[in-house]
Amino acid sequence: MRLLTPAEVDRLAFGVIMLGSGGGGGEEDVYAVTTMLRQMMETVGPVRVLEPHEIDPDALGVRVGLIGARP
Repeated sequence: MRLLTPAEVDRLAFGVIMLGSGGGGGEEDVYAVTTMLRQMMETVGPVRVLEPHEIDPDALGVRVGLIGARP
């Protein structure tokens, strides 16, 4: 396990923009999501990033994603 820190959020957002994995959205969409992520991290702390082998095979999980297009 490692922790995703607020300092890494900007680098992650840059990668999303450059690799086009923003779901068709632009920089302003990525900015909105990174702002929400930073606010959440201020409230609950850093995000835990687990390696696949660290997850209990019987654990429940949820994949989250945003899909859509601009009007």
